[in-house]
Amino acid sequence: MSILIKMNLVPITMNKMLLRTQLKACILVSALLTIATLILTAVFANNSGWFSFGPSDNLVIAGVIIDTGLKYIILVVIIVLNSVIDMIITEFAQPILGFNIYNPDKSVITDFKSKRELQILASLYWAFNNLRAVFTILISITQVDLALIKWLVLEITAIYTIGTLLSKKKFVHENSVELEEFDLV
Repeated sequence: MSILIKMNLVPITMNKMLLRTQLKACILVSALLTIATLILTAVFANNSGWFSFGPSDNLVIAGVIIDTGLKYIILVVIIVLNSVIDMIITEFAQPILGFNIYNPDKSVITDFKSKRELQILASLYWAFNNLRAVFTILISITQVDLALIKWLVLEITAIYTIGTLLSKKKFVHENSVELEEFDLV
């Protein structure tokens, strides 16, 4: 019987290793793509004003010239609040929608009263999410400092939300895996 148990664990372990390897490869490709994008942006956008920092006569958001420190601070506060709220909503809402709508292994939905309810909630979520994304992208691409502020806030918020979500999970091998064993490559 122990031979059968060991034989059944091999595919599961190999599958988990494959998933980890796949994820690490995706992270590596994403990093390389990000570096290439940054290099191309630096080479081709040098005279566009995108590399400006702070308030400027050239910084125009939705027709408003952000040329004073007060206007700039208000804009940054709006970016920070929007980014934090967006990240928290995204991290908590998308798994609910993803696991109930897009998971092919889940054919019976128990968390919603009807197909119509889930469809309306998902449509509303995506409509607001996509509209907000249009405006935040427009703000982020006007000047590099605004893009970097938004990115930094999103990353800090992601640490909180991912930590919150993972704190609800139990990890089978957590006590046996040391930090030194973690590698990206």
